[in-house]
Amino acid sequence: MSDRNKMNVGSEQELVQAALRGDPAAFAALVAPARGRAMAIVARLVGADEAEDVVQEALLRAFLGLSRLREPGRFESWLCGVAINVAKMRLRSRASQARAIAAASPTLGAAVAEDREVLDVVREALEILPAGQRDVVLMHYIDDLSCEEIAGLLGTSPGAVRVRLHRARTQLRHELAPLAPVPFPTQTKELPMVDVKVEDVVVRVAADDPSKIVEQTPAVIVLKEKNGMRSMPIFVGLPEGASLAVPLANDRFPRPATADLMTELLKAAGGSVERIAITSIREHTFHALISINGEQVDARPSDAINLAVRVGAPILLDERLLDEHGLGGMKLFDELERRADRIGFELPAGKWKSLSMELVRALRPGSRKSFEQTQRKEKP
Repeated sequence: MSDRNKMNVGSEQELVQAALRGDPAAFAALVAPARGRAMAIVARLVGADEAEDVVQEALLRAFLGLSRLREPGRFESWLCGVAINVAKMRLRSRASQARAIAAASPTLGAAVAEDREVLDVVREALEILPAGQRDVVLMHYIDDLSCEEIAGLLGTSPGAVRVRLHRARTQLRHELAPLAPVPFPTQTKELPMVDVKVEDVVVRVAADDPSKIVEQTPAVIVLKEKNGMRSMPIFVGLPEGASLAVPLANDRFPRPATADLMTELLKAAGGSVERIAITSIREHTFHALISINGEQVDARPSDAINLAVRVGAPILLDERLLDEHGLGGMKLFDELERRADRIGFELPAGKWKSLSMELVRALRPGSRKSFEQTQRKEKP
């Protein structure tokens, strides 16, 4: 924490103590930097027209209840929490009025009764959730707060909030499945995908010593369609290429590689890789999706392919990528030279060679780090 932040926290604590002693100027100084954030949050909940009234009521409640502030250094987050609670009460009041109006009409009353039954089921499902998960669900979906805003209010990280949301959604999906409408069959346009396999992994070796890999050069994974002759190369980092060459040779590292660890973690968690798909290219970089238990996870193609080879999952490639970035009638090594030149990568002197286990074992420990830093993106 910087000196400035330390000073601000200290000053905030002193102002809280002064306000508790009845100093209105101290309370005004506390409110001044926090008011804008509270207004922004409340406006998203109740609308700009009512935001001012809600914040004024929240300020009054905060002044009267300042003794309940447990952490004087977090006044702004606490005030925003008070404002959110006032906004919730305002929203509940609106909903009550709407229900009363609807109940006056028999037709609308029946619809309200049906909605109430659904709400009861949803409420019961929410009550089953652990308190921490339930809070972030309500703040995210009811209060329309972002993960960053929730993290600020709860004193945790946005990543921790996302984890809670993910776990809560998984449980709610199971609990509320009977309420899901039966979808009408629709004609969805699926991307034309081609079933491919890893044909080879090649690296650049020194012209005067083919047993020595050129350290400044990435590896290349060559994918080939199973039921055809088309193939496509993808530039990857040398560590990822070496990791892939090992299972292709029916061998293994003395110690587990990252891809081996991913495989074992998935097994331990009960995950099942259904397939991996290389789906797009943006700014000379390929992108892939891993399908695990019905969920899709973004991944680098090198990581996805390494995982697929280890678990025996299908490898799919968007046919448009194969048409646009495949070898066509070009020879592999000639095409690699051309593509390296196109992306502005100057190839050192040498030649291309299949990455054998002998070459993998010859890699010096220091070289692996060097190669990992050389190329982090998969390029066409």
